[in-house]
Amino acid sequence: MYKFRLRPRLFEYEKKFAKSELKILFGNKEEIISVQNNYFEVDSEYCIPKKMLQKLTYFKEVVLPNGERLIPDIISWELSTYNNKRYSTRYSSHGIHEYKGKFNPQTVHSLINQFLNFETEDVKIYDPYAGSGTTLLEASLLGIDAFGTDVNPMAVLISKAKQDSMVCDLDKFNDVWDTCIAKANKEWKQIELGVSEREVYLQKWFPIDTLKKIETLKLQIEKEEEFRDILMVVISNILREYSYQEPGDLRIRRRKEIPDQIDIFDRISEDVNKYIERLKRFKNVYKGKFKKNSQIYFSNIEYKSQQKFDIAITSPPYATALPYIDTQRLSIVWTKRGKPSEIKELDASLTGSREATKLKLDKLRAEMIENQANLPKKTISLISNLESSLDLKNDGFRRKATPPLMYQYFKEMKKMFQNLKTNIKDGGYYLLVVGKNKTTLGGIEFVIDTPGLLGEVAESVGWQFIGVEELQTYKRYGINSKNAVNAEGLVVLKKI
Repeated sequence: MYKFRLRPRLFEYEKKFAKSELKILFGNKEEIISVQNNYFEVDSEYCIPKKMLQKLTYFKEVVLPNGERLIPDIISWELSTYNNKRYSTRYSSHGIHEYKGKFNPQTVHSLINQFLNFETEDVKIYDPYAGSGTTLLEASLLGIDAFGTDVNPMAVLISKAKQDSMVCDLDKFNDVWDTCIAKANKEWKQIELGVSEREVYLQKWFPIDTLKKIETLKLQIEKEEEFRDILMVVISNILREYSYQEPGDLRIRRRKEIPDQIDIFDRISEDVNKYIERLKRFKNVYKGKFKKNSQIYFSNIEYKSQQKFDIAITSPPYATALPYIDTQRLSIVWTKRGKPSEIKELDASLTGSREATKLKLDKLRAEMIENQANLPKKTISLISNLESSLDLKNDGFRRKATPPLMYQYFKEMKKMFQNLKTNIKDGGYYLLVVGKNKTTLGGIEFVIDTPGLLGEVAESVGWQFIGVEELQTYKRYGINSKNAVNAEGLVVLKKI
């Protein structure tokens, strides 16, 4: 008899995923019995290899028929994060940066198990909206080849830093950091700020002494190619807190004063040292064979792979996406991933962007009325309903922009689905984790069923739409919580 002890406080979908993993391990041939909601029991003559059991996602413990107790790897990974019993999504290098819109690495871990049947050899995963590299890193930890694309340069940098963190010499990293911060402490008062577009822009958003310190530190870091990107990302994670950009707002809104806080050098040192210690704890428990993966700054609509992927796993933008560029614009400029004059264009280039000129919106509206993109019935019907519900007197510019921007979103997603078919093997799956969201037009609240609509759009270009699995999420708080729907959907597509 095998006994599988579930983690406490799992969502219903996580319990379902846990059971699905067991069905795959036992070839769907054995009865899985739930015991008081804490255990699954399987009476089987099969001898499941321990290396397979180690990959399980949602079980705290496995008791083998001979009484031996086994702890799945991911439990040890999580415990290394805080060195206590907390459920963690920041194990390994996942926690290097609080990038907005990240999805749960445990979800990725389980989807890999379920849809690749626990196989790690000779398989390849693609993430077309790779963001900060959650899918790529989770694949790396399992020893799987993976590749990603994204058109947010900051996201690509964060993803690279995660991968670099896992293969670097941490003792050397520590020594390099000590040298960099010591030199910066000595030299920052002597630095002269320039008059380039970048430096003038940053002077508007940071106190002079703060800017001198991070610029001096940047000069030291740039000399250390092996650790440069890792340090850039760790520092960029706290820049907003030390700037005049309001940290509590996803948009670029200016605050009058910066509250008292510890010196930025001290804060950065604290964060770097914590990160190094976390990585050391992780590497002490990690027994796998890490596969370094890569991500490039490229549009998934144009990307053509030389070899077919077995599966694609992603968390795409919502129909009205988070303002990723506004949120990270100080980091983008400071790390030289974009010029201040390029920010607006960069923001507009992202799928789901809410940035558009009146001229562009008028053009989109004309296309929308004729449905030139040939979007499927339910999708174009929703967009038409949004348009007809507008209150032209009371709805502001952003609300009036919602219908044409929604049209643009599904138009771009349709192109993505078309192109992705050329990069996936026949019979391969495409899994998208995306949430619903809300908007109010003309006083009417609309729930945008993005998962279901994406399934319909994908089906219209030849994908088999298997369905949507609801994924419960924790309640969202903060400035944008009023537009959130506390559930996401797993859209399951198959190439036929």
